[in-house]
Amino acid sequence: MALGNRTLPALICLSLGVFLSACLPTSENPIVKRSQSVIDDRLIGSWFGTLEDDDDFLYLHIFEADIDEEDDDAPYPEGMRMVMVSHPDRPGSDGGWAVMHGLSARNDERGVLSLWFEDDSGKQVDDELEGWHLYGYTFDNQNRMIIRGIDTDAVSELIEDGKLPGTFEKTRFFTDLRITASTDALVKLFESVEWNTLLEEEYGVFERQMPIEPAYEN
Repeated sequence: MALGNRTLPALICLSLGVFLSACLPTSENPIVKRSQSVIDDRLIGSWFGTLEDDDDFLYLHIFEADIDEEDDDAPYPEGMRMVMVSHPDRPGSDGGWAVMHGLSARNDERGVLSLWFEDDSGKQVDDELEGWHLYGYTFDNQNRMIIRGIDTDAVSELIEDGKLPGTFEKTRFFTDLRITASTDALVKLFESVEWNTLLEEEYGVFERQMPIEPAYEN
């Protein structure tokens, strides 16, 4: 799926420049709590930052999704629309963008994002990006958003031990993981102490984008 001027895997892999290494698992179901809104107001707005080992700046724009009630292709009846734009650090380099539908769940200071990639028209993708991609997030004392990916080895071990429903297939370059657990089972895992063991080290740090002052006043 072409997104912008180049294929932009965005949060799926540890680096924008390495698409086939350390790819993260997908889930058939999102992590959402029936007692919570799937929209985290703290996320709404514009952010900028970088992913691990990548020099390109990323702009992340998050706003409440405006979903048509008759849109059968919507991955969830409510949520957040997320647009990630890559700004290359080298003149002449290609940029790109990715569009995602996002759902949030919170447990004390911890949060988890379930992201579904969409094409430019808002339709669900039906290729290798299909599925819910899960990411942990927290905020530090500077109000920066810290994003962490899921540890593929830890998830593989849970699946192999029968503690988490799912499938995995090891290939030459990466492990293709698919979590098939129900939403209720995923929420139970998210609320457990074991959830912290599934998160990798700091994966991306995003700060609030400063507003641009007008060049002149009317």
